[in-house]
Amino acid sequence: MKDLSFKNVISNIPEQFYSKGAFCILMMYILSLPLVLLHVTFFWNNLIGIFLFTCGTIAQLFVILYLISRFVRGEVSFQSLFSLNTWDLLLLALLVWSTISAFLADDLELALMGTFYRSEGLTMYFNYAAIYICGKLVKDTKQRNILLISFCISISLLAITVYLQTIPGILDSLGKIGTNLAGNGLNTAHRSAIFLNRNHFAYMLTLCLLGFAGYAVYAKRNVRIVSLLLFSFNLWALMINDTFGCYLAVLIGLLLLGILSYFIHPKLIKRVMILLLVFLGITIACEFMGIGSVSKDFDIMMDSNPDQTQEQTLDSGHLRLILWNKAIECIFERPVFGYGPEGLYYIYTNGGFENNRPHNEYLQMAAFHGIPALCMYLGSLLSLFIYCIKNLKKIPKELIIMGGMIFSYCISAFLGNTMYYTMPYFYLFLGILSGIKSKNLERQSS
Repeated sequence: MKDLSFKNVISNIPEQFYSKGAFCILMMYILSLPLVLLHVTFFWNNLIGIFLFTCGTIAQLFVILYLISRFVRGEVSFQSLFSLNTWDLLLLALLVWSTISAFLADDLELALMGTFYRSEGLTMYFNYAAIYICGKLVKDTKQRNILLISFCISISLLAITVYLQTIPGILDSLGKIGTNLAGNGLNTAHRSAIFLNRNHFAYMLTLCLLGFAGYAVYAKRNVRIVSLLLFSFNLWALMINDTFGCYLAVLIGLLLLGILSYFIHPKLIKRVMILLLVFLGITIACEFMGIGSVSKDFDIMMDSNPDQTQEQTLDSGHLRLILWNKAIECIFERPVFGYGPEGLYYIYTNGGFENNRPHNEYLQMAAFHGIPALCMYLGSLLSLFIYCIKNLKKIPKELIIMGGMIFSYCISAFLGNTMYYTMPYFYLFLGILSGIKSKNLERQSS
């Protein structure tokens, strides 16, 4: 008679169950993006929040089962922690540190659950951790490419709504659906697709654009052509969206892609040059057509007049500098554990700011969780990037593409915010990339 004890059943679950299960969960996350377009018909408010909460709960339960199985098999112990990759160990330390920070916060409920607008307290951090671990479990090249392509196509579908918002009269003719697409009634901003603000959608476009850019360089000819067309389509949507930080992040990401491609094979640089020419051409075309404000944003970025009043500073686009200065003050007030998740909410609100975050993810990390937490976060990213660069010629192309996506997102983070519906996709691809240190790759390197 078979042993049906809990320990025996758990220990005999095949590895394929976890890899395929993780793939299905990540696909649920990605497909939730185009599915949320249902809200333009059914007027379901916060549908994306419902989808992501459901996916996050499933992901956490799945990861708990996975970790229990590792423990039952004797693969999880205190000693095993020291065999983790540097980036995994640092991210684990960051999660523990953030947990301590949350429980030391002045407002525990706010630290645990986040604000109504962002819903990004400590509980959401565990969602991110579950997504990251699911990403690590996806080892199959075909599955990785399916996830990457599905994400990029999903964002392209959302970009259609941005185009529709620029065509005069078309939304008025669609009745309630047109009203929803315009951003009214669902509390979404103009040019932001299903997201609450246009910069939130721009973060997703940044990931998508580097995804298509990577395929336009590394894929076969037919896929390269389609990827170049979709890159152009989404870049134009980004110009309409008009989020300058993400525009810069895409440009820097393309330059990095060119450098990496040259070291992989010098002939690939020609394909990157085509991407840069398309990028430049669309930028110039949009400037002539009055779409976006790239030249104005560059002028503002280069303007450093120290004699401006606060009102002039706000009008000239330097609001972030004021927010940053306040965040730096807070960091030095509590440098070790910070103020906890969303700990700056009342500080900014009581200070008369409309924004309650510094609009810089790195300053936000330090202010929320302390300088050590920021060091852990940056250390994990740097150690992963360094490992990838050292093994550049041995890395599968889809992982190089994901590396470019993550790098560009990290650039946009200098002017960006985290949100419960954007960060899951960052950790999804970061998790997949973090699984790069395989035994096969190690053998090739030795």
